[in-house]
Amino acid sequence: MGYLLNGKYYKGTAPSEVKRPRRQPGLKRYEQDRQIEEFRKDLIQPYINGKPNPEFIKAYPEEAERKGFVNKDERNY
Repeated sequence: MGYLLNGKYYKGTAPSEVKRPRRQPGLKRYEQDRQIEEFRKDLIQPYINGKPNPEFIKAYPEEAERKGFVNKDERNY
């Protein structure tokens, strides 16, 4: 194995003064939470226990109509 020091690659084991950059512990969780919130709508399932999901119908009215969950006349805009 080798290591990088000041942009240069060295063979062998890294000396103790060469340390890996530490990650911030909350950063990964924050990024996951941000993605969940950003893509929450994409996670909505069309069916719950074999029945149309009302949340899906509100989030995707055109898709709900195509799937036959609602008629065009029943759809709320």
